[in-house]
Amino acid sequence: MSSQHLANISADKCAPKCARTFIGGGFQVHPTRTSIFDLSPSEKLQLVEDLWDDLAATPDAVPVHDWQKEELARRKANLMNNPASGLTWEEVKQRVRSRYGR
Repeated sequence: MSSQHLANISADKCAPKCARTFIGGGFQVHPTRTSIFDLSPSEKLQLVEDLWDDLAATPDAVPVHDWQKEELARRKANLMNNPASGLTWEEVKQRVRSRYGR
């Protein structure tokens, strides 16, 4: 889905500004940085969603930095030492809804 959507954006919106790469017996169109900035806000959001979905499909390929691991360990230790400091998922949703009126 994401590759197809990206190809559609490329073909429809930024063909003159795209790099073409020969992959697997055919050409694929890749938007350049400039052409990405020319997209409408909704197209940019769709592109971000497509990229996120692509990354989420292979979570083991996404690097986790040492500082992120350390922060996760710190937060986990804090929760284990102070269980009352955590929030349930329902409490989190309630806070978000009250803050943003949803």
